[in-house]
Amino acid sequence: VRLLDWKNIANVDSSTLIEIAGTDSTLLTFVLDIAEMLRTVKEESYPNIVADIDGVTYAHGGIALYGGGLNYAGIDTSGLNETIEDFVKYKVNLNIFGDEAMGYLKIAAGRNDFIFYMYDGTSETDYAAEQELRQSGKAYDLPIAK
Repeated sequence: VRLLDWKNIANVDSSTLIEIAGTDSTLLTFVLDIAEMLRTVKEESYPNIVADIDGVTYAHGGIALYGGGLNYAGIDTSGLNETIEDFVKYKVNLNIFGDEAMGYLKIAAGRNDFIFYMYDGTSETDYAAEQELRQSGKAYDLPIAK
């Protein structure tokens, strides 16, 4: 398995992240502007977290560890072509987005740093490399021993 997950940030939304029970027993979706959040992270802390290619901004989906409480989550990359060391580690705290807009998300996801393991604009497995693997038919070949 390879984590081939570069996406145009204009097409990324939060529709499956958080649902809130409404007063009439319906589920309300908490909508976040993920593209704007990525732009903010780029401007505030990490200029390479996204890749701008031909006027389109892409981000890699990677692996996310949410920031709630004591996060003892571990990541097993033994079945992947990549190891955890192949990814760039980003620590992002929701406080950079402002208190008012992030109130519900902080309650649901925690106040500590989110940790993302992902490819970024400086990674060898960038958007172009992913497209080349897909077009050559090698995207899902068996892992190559390292």
